[in-house]
Amino acid sequence: MSLQDLLLRSRSEIVEQWFHSLLASYPADTARFLDSESDPFRNPVGQTSRKALESLFTGIIGAQPVNELRAPLDEIIRIRAVQDFTATDAVGFMMQLKPLLRDRLRGTAATNGNANHLRELEARIDAATLLAFDIYVECREQFYAIKANATRRRTEILLEHMNRKGGGD
Repeated sequence: MSLQDLLLRSRSEIVEQWFHSLLASYPADTARFLDSESDPFRNPVGQTSRKALESLFTGIIGAQPVNELRAPLDEIIRIRAVQDFTATDAVGFMMQLKPLLRDRLRGTAATNGNANHLRELEARIDAATLLAFDIYVECREQFYAIKANATRRRTEILLEHMNRKGGGD
């Protein structure tokens, strides 16, 4: 059995472990809610993250080009960028996939003679992590631009209000 086949067979277990490693970056109460609430309207963050991780896993294991992983990465990173995660915390979940895969493959026949395939897989994870970082930076730039525009607009409104008050005296 190939490395890819073995990992795809274990997809649901690995993705569930990966999801829990992502949840570890949240406070305990939040993590519990994100894990337990299955209603996507009450828990859009948990449901979006879980589905995006499934897509990412399938894409990484299936050797999709990294740029095709942008959409599921964006779904997770966009959320984390507005939650005030540091860049490291926002994209760190990507690096958690490597030990999960190594643990899953340890002692299996698929690891014998597949060291090159494992290195290629880890290189795809690294490339996806760098893409996640780029997405995080883009999201934070958008976030700060929106904040700056809102502050500018509030200042303009305040100045207009003060000018009307000052002009009527």
